[in-house]
Amino acid sequence: MNIQRIFFAFMLVGLFSLMVGCSTTINRQMEQSSIEQFDSLRQVYYHLNDSLSQSFQIMLQDDSKKIEHMQRLLAEIKDSGHFDADTLQTLSASLDELQLMRYDSISLADAKVVDRYDSMDLATSQAIMEYTEQHPDFENNPVMTVLVDQIMDANNSVMLYRLQYDRLIQQFNHFLEEYKSVIATLDSTGAPVQKRPMFKLVNEK
Repeated sequence: MNIQRIFFAFMLVGLFSLMVGCSTTINRQMEQSSIEQFDSLRQVYYHLNDSLSQSFQIMLQDDSKKIEHMQRLLAEIKDSGHFDADTLQTLSASLDELQLMRYDSISLADAKVVDRYDSMDLATSQAIMEYTEQHPDFENNPVMTVLVDQIMDANNSVMLYRLQYDRLIQQFNHFLEEYKSVIATLDSTGAPVQKRPMFKLVNEK
């Protein structure tokens, strides 16, 4: 009888040890799976974040090139000797003002800021191109004609760049919403993780 009790006790101890071992293994597997899933989410976050930064920088660079083209046009007109000093000064001042009005990835959330910049940008570029095309040497000056074409191309491409940026923002914000329970810990730099504003050329949802 005592032998049976001892044997049964040993069986219980063995079974308990086996259960503890299995539970530990399962917990470790779940912990490892959770870590791998978190690392995967972090990679997606950084990829989306980098894509956004790159897309916005491309927009800024294209905008900066257009402003440089307009500055070069005014310099070319001045070097030609055929220009009205007051008109040239007014156009140059408009360019300076335009650069001060530029928006960033945060201020674009205010539609009025973007609208003011766009209105100033369009008015200034149109005025400079029209003044250039009235120049007596315009048709025979390849520098002027090429610069005018480049400014026109930049004006035509701005909406395409913004549309691409909005689509990336849409993906980024959707990702943050889907994984909002862990999103605060995804950025290893400690920077705040939050939704980004968009130009609203696509549906936010």
